[in-house]
Amino acid sequence: MTTEPTETLPAMRYPATAAFATGPAVGEAFPDATLVNQRGIEVGLHEVRAGQPAVVVFHRSAQWCTFCRTQLTHFQEHLGQFEAAGVALMA
Repeated sequence: MTTEPTETLPAMRYPATAAFATGPAVGEAFPDATLVNQRGIEVGLHEVRAGQPAVVVFHRSAQWCTFCRTQLTHFQEHLGQFEAAGVALMA
């Protein structure tokens, strides 16, 4: 006997509760964060983007994670389009 889920799969995987926050809402300001860049230097997210809209990609590792490497390569290939649109791209 099988039962049908009462919620859609994404809702089951990422429940919108305090225990599983989904991040800022569309249009809501992203909180400032200090991150380490590719040279090992700490930088402020809002300082680096200098007021530009930004795409921030969080990944595991471009060395051992095939999906992450593929995604980051795709972003790198389209970096010029992001820059032309005035969008900062950070990973």
